[in-house]
Order: sequence, then structure tokens, then C-alpha cells
Amino acid sequence: MAQSDFTKLSPATDAGYSISKGSTWVTGATDARVFSTLPYPGARHKNAQYYALTNPALGCVNLENDAVDLRFEVERTQNAGTAKAVLFVQADLADMQGHMALPRHNSNTTGLHEKEFGLALYKKLQDNAAYLELSGNQQWINCEMPGGQDSKLSATGDKQAMRISYTPYTENGMEKVKIKIYVSKKNVVNLSEADWDDPSKCASNEVTKLKSEVFDKHNNGTTHDMSDPNNSDGNDWSNSTERDPINGAGAVLGFGFREMENSADNNSNDSITSKVSVGRFEARVVNDTTAI
Repeated sequence: MAQSDFTKLSPATDAGYSISKGSTWVTGATDARVFSTLPYPGARHKNAQYYALTNPALGCVNLENDAVDLRFEVERTQNAGTAKAVLFVQADLADMQGHMALPRHNSNTTGLHEKEFGLALYKKLQDNAAYLELSGNQQWINCEMPGGQDSKLSATGDKQAMRISYTPYTENGMEKVKIKIYVSKKNVVNLSEADWDDPSKCASNEVTKLKSEVFDKHNNGTTHDMSDPNNSDGNDWSNSTERDPINGAGAVLGFGFREMENSADNNSNDSITSKVSVGRFEARVVNDTTAI
């Protein structure tokens, strides 16, 4: 995919930049890229960069009824232990852009560092576990290599593959979605289809939800956990105060990085920026699986 296929969501003043790394570490990649924070006097803490795939010719917008399989391979390039890699699907593009337009909270933060959008698979590079969240801090499932196998990107040059698969379907007249997430063992990349399901190479986990738990069909600002018919507050779900689900309008997919650091002291001119490389990004979309 070309750079022009993406909409850059980070603000121009704080966004950092991306530069070509060539295709030196991923077989078949035409343009691996390095994503970096700005050096001092750019913001020191919690920088974020998000990119949404928005070219309508690729069929990657308005995804509510579409099956989406999103994969990428990431490398810790420099000073990026705090960084969180994020893959997202079914994100509200207008919501993301609106959030980026908000004033910064203070001089050391940029937008998108404290919020997830859509269905987000995220992983702090120096940690073992990856997590799936729905439009905020609601953790649904986690994903971690079994038996203490290492998936921490603890050193410059360490690499990893991540994947999120979202499939809407109808069963016995009920609209449902299946979401599956994957994270590879450290330095296991270039995965075949069989490799993703090989527990010695890749961990996975999945969850099935009612579609109404993901999308707010009636725009009434409520959601419902089907595992608890009355919710934790004991009330009817229609009166629930739980987190709002996605409204489905303009749903897009993409990738990004949060919590990136610029390690400079406030008076330094030789800061060490965070750098993370993406060697492969793949988006596979099957339009309107509810009609099948």
C-alpha cells in the first residue's frame, strides 16, 4: 500500500514523522518505514502517531458489516521500550480526528496517548502480553505466549508480528461478531498461515460478542455485557451506564504507536527519540459478510 492510501491522524505540531527504511528485514516488503518522535524541543512524553487506511478504492471504510483481517510486523528500532504498538479496526474516523483537534493537556503530552479507538489490539513493546480493548479502557481479552516464552521486545532490533481478525455473522437470527487476536514470539516474523496457529510461534485468543455490544445500533449510548444479563449495577441493560459502544459511522482500520518518548532533558539539544519500524502492514477486507 502506498503512503497516499493513509490518513495521518497525529497533529502536525507533535506528530513526528516517518522515513523509508527500505526492505532489509522483511521478505517481500517494498518499503519498510521508521516512525519516530520529534527531537527536543518537541514534546518529551507520550507522543502518539496514528494512521488510518482511508483510500475508498481499497474498500477499507464504513466497515460495520465487513470481515477484517489486519496484520503487521514491527521492530523496536531505538529507545522505544515504553511505546505501545496498536492495530485498530472499526474505529470512528471523525471521533479520532476530533480527539486530535482537542487542546493538549499539558506541555508533555499529545493527543491519542490516553485513548483507544474502535477495537484496538495493543502491546507495550517491552511487555509480554497484548490486549484487546473496545473504544477505551475496557479490556476484553489478553494474549500472551504460554510457558513463559518471551515476546518482550527488550532490545533494539527485536521484532514481532501482531494480528487482529474481526468477523461479523448471523446465527439463529442473532447478529454476532468473532474477534481473534494474535501476537508472535519475539523475533518470529514472516509468518505463514499455519504459523499463526502454531503455539510455539504465536499466541492467540478470541471472543464472540453480540454485534450490539460493539455497535450502538439505536444510538442510545448504552451497551450490554451478554455474560451478565442485569449488568453489575443490577439494572435493566437499557438503563446501563457502561461504556458506549462504537456507533459504526465511518468505521476505518489502521495502526499506530502510543506512549512514545523523547528522552531529552528539557534543556538538551541532543535528545534521543523513540523509533519504531513497520516492515509489513496487511489489510484484508471481505465486504458485507452479513449478506452471506
